[in-house]
Amino acid sequence: MTTTSDTSEQVAEEPQPEPVQQDKRALRELLQPKQPSEIIDYLNLLLYGDPGTGKTWLVGTAEDHPDTAPLLVLDIDGGVTTLRNRNVDVLPVRTIPKLNEIYEMLFNSIFIDDEGMPKVEHYKTVAIDRLDELADVDMRYIMRDAYARNPDKVDIDVPSPREYGINRSHIRKLVRAFRDLPCHVIFVCGVTEKQEEGQPTKYFPGFSGKLQREVPGFCDIVGYYTNDNSTGSLVRRIQFQGTNRVQAKDRTNALGAIVESPSIPDLWETIKNSDAIPDTSEDDEFNNE
Repeated sequence: MTTTSDTSEQVAEEPQPEPVQQDKRALRELLQPKQPSEIIDYLNLLLYGDPGTGKTWLVGTAEDHPDTAPLLVLDIDGGVTTLRNRNVDVLPVRTIPKLNEIYEMLFNSIFIDDEGMPKVEHYKTVAIDRLDELADVDMRYIMRDAYARNPDKVDIDVPSPREYGINRSHIRKLVRAFRDLPCHVIFVCGVTEKQEEGQPTKYFPGFSGKLQREVPGFCDIVGYYTNDNSTGSLVRRIQFQGTNRVQAKDRTNALGAIVESPSIPDLWETIKNSDAIPDTSEDDEFNNE
């Protein structure tokens, strides 16, 4: 019979593995980590504003510089008239499955360039115009399906929490997938205004429900786009600083509060050449009100 003391002696006498002497430099070279200032490889922008302010026109400026061209516009709402004189590739998209199919093609085209960096083949910028319209279209498909399955209990015009959840899941997955492509990505959407008695009007990206706060959270940069011709000449502006009235942010800390007469190449050039320390916090004063 083996006693407790005998077992302890046996365990103590078992050979122990020798500690591995790890070369820290070799490990770092193997992992190839980056410094925080080096992780901003591409522009990741959610651009929102009223109809007619020139959001699609701004997207088209990506074609003006080799750092951001060629440009692929995934056209959700048929609003690409302002691009008619530009050398821009446009794909009409009306459903989530179609957009997923395009994503798979872009993802499968990724290659490693001469500098060891992953790249999407051919395109340097991909824009979805407009993402909020796609969310609305997707909800209509979801409601048609729900009604077809249970017409006696489903009001086709009144989504339940279940349908909102399906729609939310579709858009979240799509935004995350496109955001992580190795190219510049621009999401375009409209604006939602909220007016409470005795309070100033507040401006959000034009999503409904929880997506209104979640989609901006997936993007490094959120800009509220406006134009002003009160002086007789048109002035376009993007606000990147969030306030108690405007949902906006710039995790790169490079663009400042407001940029006048912006273009996509200029925004990227400013970010690329900035020595500002990126903001990696998740705090958003406006979102947490």
